[in-house]
Amino acid sequence: FRTLRDEAERAGDRGRVADALNNMGILYFVWGENDQALKHYFETLAVREETGNREGAAKAYNNIANVYQTAGDLDQALDFYERALTIYDEVGNRQLVASSLQNIGLLLNDSGNYDQALVRFEQALAIQEDMGDRYNMAWTLNSMGMTFEAQGRVEKALAKYQKALTLREQIDDLLGASMSRRNIGVIQAAQGDFEQAIGNLEAALATARELG
Repeated sequence: FRTLRDEAERAGDRGRVADALNNMGILYFVWGENDQALKHYFETLAVREETGNREGAAKAYNNIANVYQTAGDLDQALDFYERALTIYDEVGNRQLVASSLQNIGLLLNDSGNYDQALVRFEQALAIQEDMGDRYNMAWTLNSMGMTFEAQGRVEKALAKYQKALTLREQIDDLLGASMSRRNIGVIQAAQGDFEQAIGNLEAALATARELG
């Protein structure tokens, strides 16, 4: 990627320079070298801002946030996720607005801010419903279920997991449906509904084995 970056620099292709820097950041992140990942993501951001690539800058913000979140710096992560959200909203990319809201909701959930997380998930879900995006609706419903479960509101969690399962079955998302059945089965087992729990957990296991 350094070679690609150098070639792009010589050619004056700033877009390719940004892409090469971004890919280097991804590699460093995968290798667990967060400082180097941040360095390259910030360099990516600078080039994309220089060239007026606003959505590209938002993607860099997301990558930076992801590094901070992984490192446990949730305040910094939230700040950069919010910056990405602002850009996606301004350019009218509703799918990525919903994705950013989902990212923020997951971070808030991880930090124990459950009520705020649910607000973000509801906002994401409203956009996804309006767009007819059943795949991501299911993921948001699953996230809401996780948050309700963390709050001890298991009936609400179960309802969200079941809605997610219905959507995943409608679109033949076998892996997602397996995850939903597992989530449902775990709650049912905790409630003492062992017959239903076993049925869902066995179905989840069978799908997982089928998918390898």
